[in-house]
Amino acid sequence: MNTNEMIDIITKLESGKISIDDMGKLCANHDLTYKQVEQFIYSVDRSRRFELFLTLYNNTLKNSSKETLFKSFRESYCASDNIYAQINNSRYDFSLKGFLAKLKNSMSDFMSEEEKIYYDNLPETFTIYRGMSNKEQQSENYGISWTLSEDTAKKYVYFDKNKVQECGGGVANLLVAKTDIVTVFNVHGEMEIIYLR
Repeated sequence: MNTNEMIDIITKLESGKISIDDMGKLCANHDLTYKQVEQFIYSVDRSRRFELFLTLYNNTLKNSSKETLFKSFRESYCASDNIYAQINNSRYDFSLKGFLAKLKNSMSDFMSEEEKIYYDNLPETFTIYRGMSNKEQQSENYGISWTLSEDTAKKYVYFDKNKVQECGGGVANLLVAKTDIVTVFNVHGEMEIIYLR
């Protein structure tokens, strides 16, 4: 996709002249670079960025290199709010855990230098924590984002941006092996452990 085509699509997307679905159709069969995907991601609000990734994934990114796919996923995941609602509201079927399981063996190849150093310095086994709603805790179908800090996890029990309607929640903890984590994301200077349970 050339620069003028991209600018035109982004301008229309930002002004509301086209929807995210329309953007996906216009990008179909184009081989997008990570930098192009990043520009699309930041052309919409945080509450729609993962939806935009899902649209690009289903229209063009499935055929991209693993590096472009991983970096695009990481950027949209880390720059979004209420990801599970965006997945549920998307017209596309998407399994977050299934997607990551397919990429698991190659994700470490695409970590930033800071993420690699953090990962390399992790002990062979350690405890991870996740703050969650009562509903998630009772289901035992936990999300993928974990931390090494119980205090950090507590902040996410009532994370406003996820629009948790219910009262209550808690912190789960698991003892895991370093080799079982999928990857590490540096999210605004805070390291996030990505783990599939």
